Amino acid sequence: MKYVWDAQNRLIEAEPFAPRAGDQKVRFGYDYQGRRVRKTVFVWDAEDEDWAEDPTEDLLFLYDGWNGRTRGRTRCQDELSGVY
Repeated sequence: MKYVWDAQNRLIEAEPFAPRAGDQKVRFGYDYQGRRVRKTVFVWDAEDEDWAEDPTEDLLFLYDGWNGRTRGRTRCQDELSGVY
């Protein structure tokens, strides 16, 4: 596996060195306090020999202080409604 960290030593990407059909690449996003706020998953497209442009999973994580409150998919914003 190939791992990529940012300047604050947070994991921001993980992917296999030699991807095959069905393998996944994961990207993480963080807020200014270092909390993970996004997880995006891409699948290897064997026909194009590249990672798919559209993620198979795109999650947002919401917090109340340091307490995790909920998570929801970005493609279905209705799942996040009502969470403040």
